[in-house]
Amino acid sequence: MNIGWKLSALDAGVASIRHRALFPSVALREHQIGARIFGPGSAHNLSDIDALVIVKGFSAEDLSLAQAAAARQIPVIYDLCDNIFAPGYGDHSATRPIEIVRQIARVAAAFVTPTDALADQVRVHLGTDLPVHVVPDGIETEALHAEATRIIQAARPRLPLRPLIQRLRRAHPVRRMLDLARTASARGIGRRLLSLAYRRLEPIRARILRRPSRVAPRELRAAEPSAAARPVRPQFRPNDGQPTQSVRSAPAAAAATTVKL
Repeated sequence: MNIGWKLSALDAGVASIRHRALFPSVALREHQIGARIFGPGSAHNLSDIDALVIVKGFSAEDLSLAQAAAARQIPVIYDLCDNIFAPGYGDHSATRPIEIVRQIARVAAAFVTPTDALADQVRVHLGTDLPVHVVPDGIETEALHAEATRIIQAARPRLPLRPLIQRLRRAHPVRRMLDLARTASARGIGRRLLSLAYRRLEPIRARILRRPSRVAPRELRAAEPSAAARPVRPQFRPNDGQPTQSVRSAPAAAAATTVKL
């Protein structure tokens, strides 16, 4: 028997990936049950597996994979370790996780949770007809952690680095360079390409910072209030002591003060 484990990321540093997928796959070896670990959710990962386990997957890709597996008569088991039913969970996401999970529940053979309390929430929100099993998290050891890291490294796609590095060095403009590096990093090739891209970007950034600005200095013209708007106060001439009103001739345009930015 061979089980396919669909992970949200090929990263052994994520606790939920270790406890809900990698550690159980190690334990199942003793029962002669194989494991196929993968991240991308395309349908070709369904070949040669007898069951599919989706671990904490909330994307449309996970839903599409679950539906494709059900169409091939492959049992779908969904492992849920977060309380997605809590108010506000996933409100800032493009698609709320609970909506994806509800759709997956229609084709799933069973759900798995780490606690009884979460299992009860699944029954309340997704129906009592859906089988729910409780599998608590195990105790993590250094040996298990090292084995989980090895499994993830083996599951990452083996793509040749040299052609990608050559393409990265020739990439132009800057946006293409970054896109290529991010794509390579997302495929699990590692941080080498991404760091190379940023090292090549640093001289470009330094040249931009040293380049004199081509924007001409703007002038801020603050208009003074016109004479007509100013209050007219009586003034006294020292020679006769009689109050008179001074008359000021205001120009047609208000005077302006020029301030250099």
